[in-house]
Amino acid sequence: MPTLTLEQQDKIDRLGKLAREFEQKYGNCPQCVLHAVREVFGHVDETVFRAGFAFGGGGAGTIEGTCGALCGAMMVVAAAAVR
Repeated sequence: MPTLTLEQQDKIDRLGKLAREFEQKYGNCPQCVLHAVREVFGHVDETVFRAGFAFGGGGAGTIEGTCGALCGAMMVVAAAAVR
């Protein structure tokens, strides 16, 4: 496994901190992750961010689906790997 540079580790740390702050302030885990990624890396467009709303609370607020923060992270990967 490659070692992260200090700059890369700082970005990851900032990303986690922002995501937690946004969750405490606004709720909706997937959008908090997406917004934090947008703040740190600048790679999340508005359409992807808005789509994240549906995955809050485990998917449509059911509290029974996949973790919203995980869904947000998967959306980031999918958006970056568009084919």
